Amino acid sequence: MDNPDCKDYSGLVTGELWTERIMLYYVENTPGAWAKPANIQSLVIDDNPGQPFEARFDDLNNDGTLEILASAYDTVNKVGNFWCYHQLEDGTYQRTALASGFTANSYLFGNSMTPGKSRTFWPSEAYKNTLNYLGNTPKPWIALSGDDDGVHYVLFPVSEDPNDFEYEMQ
Repeated sequence: MDNPDCKDYSGLVTGELWTERIMLYYVENTPGAWAKPANIQSLVIDDNPGQPFEARFDDLNNDGTLEILASAYDTVNKVGNFWCYHQLEDGTYQRTALASGFTANSYLFGNSMTPGKSRTFWPSEAYKNTLNYLGNTPKPWIALSGDDDGVHYVLFPVSEDPNDFEYEMQ
């Protein structure tokens, strides 16, 4: 989070299933700050992602700034998406689809959704420890559960460019 007032903050990101929002909640980092509801501030990151399955922080491009990863299912169009939100200079967040077009298996009924949980990883320690052409640790790969589509996916970055959030999915 941008910090123009030079204060230290802690925050958590949530995917709110029933309100279908991605939210950021934060407090100034002082003792007991989370214990006082009046201290808790909020910011709507996305008010229309679909029904979120998960939302979490990760640094996809190794620039030291956390992005938000979220999986969500659009119940109207019956399609799931895996979103990345990165903060712009003005403090707002830009949504990028890392992967889209997920559909739940037709044999399931009720409230099915896809995709599910994600985790970043490097395919090996040797890969992680080999610096890219920019002199940085390479971007992580992403393991993504398809949840109700019954498939597990691996996404890997198309480019090491920190501004490129394109991933290929297998």
